[in-house]
Amino acid sequence: MIPAARMLAVLGLLAGTLAAAAATVTETLPVRHRPAAELAPLLRPLAGPDGAVVAAGDALVVRATPERLEAVREALRALDRAPRRLRLTVRALAAGERLDAHAGADIAAGPGGAAVTARVRSTRARETARRGQSVEALEGRWVRIATGALLPYLERSVTVTGAGTTTTESVGYRPALTGFLARARLAADGSVTVEIRAADERTRDGAALETAGLETVVRGRPGEWLPLGGAAGTERRRTRGLLARTRDTVSRSLRWYLRVDVLDGAPDGEGSRLR
Repeated sequence: MIPAARMLAVLGLLAGTLAAAAATVTETLPVRHRPAAELAPLLRPLAGPDGAVVAAGDALVVRATPERLEAVREALRALDRAPRRLRLTVRALAAGERLDAHAGADIAAGPGGAAVTARVRSTRARETARRGQSVEALEGRWVRIATGALLPYLERSVTVTGAGTTTTESVGYRPALTGFLARARLAADGSVTVEIRAADERTRDGAALETAGLETVVRGRPGEWLPLGGAAGTERRRTRGLLARTRDTVSRSLRWYLRVDVLDGAPDGEGSRLR
């Protein structure tokens, strides 16, 4: 038999729960600029433990107390706006060295993942490499960033003649199509969240390339350098002929950083403008 004191406590808890449920109201809030399904998970915590926020077409159905409902309305006004124009800047730091002229970037962006293409290449200027490469894109749109790094390899040539054997060595660079996908979103508090997905990686002439891809979410403030992690590449290639020649395995690891800057004004049509 349940003690009377415990029974009273349970009844009091149930009464409080029922009272809280009875105090909630349900309202449909229209969404004008962003997908309702995208906004629902961002606003749901504001509805409280007894509330809910559900996407319904171009609207949100909110159940919450009047106070929490007003908080949801305020947050919705801040989030439901036309996508902001952002500048994404990428830069790489190789292990044991500063950014050099061998790191570049190909960046493609566009509404729905298409329609806009921008290509940037690093120059031989060390200052340009330190600044990184930038592209403008709309908030919430995927951007493909192909680093276009040149992987180093050691080439050893052995020439056999009647006078003896001569061995020469030189370092060359082979272009590789490595990269990742990025999508940046701004939160109501002004912070930025960037989703990162791995992209296909290969050398331009089909040589073997082993790399470590990226798949993560990073958060920070606009204007901050956000570490994306590292990507290690290993190339193996060997050729033989009358002139004996081998290319030894050489590895190089890069650590990538991404910065998101918020730009004023409306997007320039569907294009992206390089800075």
